[in-house]
Amino acid sequence: MNRLAGLHEDSASVTVRRSDSMFSESGQEMTSKPAAEEDDNPLEKFYSQVSEIQGIVRDVQTLTQTLKQKHGEKMQIIDASKATAAADEISELTDKINELAKKGNEKLTAISKGTAELKKTPEDEQNNAGIIKIQQNQHAHLLKMYTNAIHAYHRK
Repeated sequence: MNRLAGLHEDSASVTVRRSDSMFSESGQEMTSKPAAEEDDNPLEKFYSQVSEIQGIVRDVQTLTQTLKQKHGEKMQIIDASKATAAADEISELTDKINELAKKGNEKLTAISKGTAELKKTPEDEQNNAGIIKIQQNQHAHLLKMYTNAIHAYHRK
């Protein structure tokens, strides 16, 4: 994904040299956005959703590690009041992970629906074939990352 994001960022602005007398006598550099970006590039919104989902997955992984650590600490606590406090922390972490999991699931569903929107008619599907393929591949990759993170959480 990082290569795709880097490639996408690099293509955000294109430098064009014009030596036509109509533009400038000295071959002035002009910076313009690609035509696809001027029409509200559908990948812009998609890439922001991808970033959000990746952040959610990282947060779930981090919280899962913290949760494992807290469980280990709780097992070593003898004092009842400290054990109760540790149980409360574990409960809070579990709630946070569950909220993130729900949010991640909603975002993945939104990406899937967005891709389906691009395939409403055969003409749309043909015109957006490249975008559809990118979105399907990214969705599959994100779904795998998300599933692995949730699976690790359930194994805790």
